Amino acid sequence: MSEEIEVIREKINYIDEEIIKLLAERVKAAKYIGRLKKEKGLPVIDSRREIEVYKRIKNLAAKNGLNPEDCEKIFKEIILMCRKVQ
Repeated sequence: MSEEIEVIREKINYIDEEIIKLLAERVKAAKYIGRLKKEKGLPVIDSRREIEVYKRIKNLAAKNGLNPEDCEKIFKEIILMCRKVQ
């Protein structure tokens, strides 16, 4: 394997680690929101908020040269993961 490929793979590994750390932060925030919702008697699912998140994600994806629909699919899974901890 070329040295250049190995360097790029190390960069990808670092990025993957950062993504996992950020997902862990998001889950922690979702747990906190879940506690607040429970205290206030609010439902876990907020459809209006989810629509806003997907719209924002799709806009960010497009601005960064990514496929908005692919990013929406990824965030649907992230939101599902976060909803489970709420």
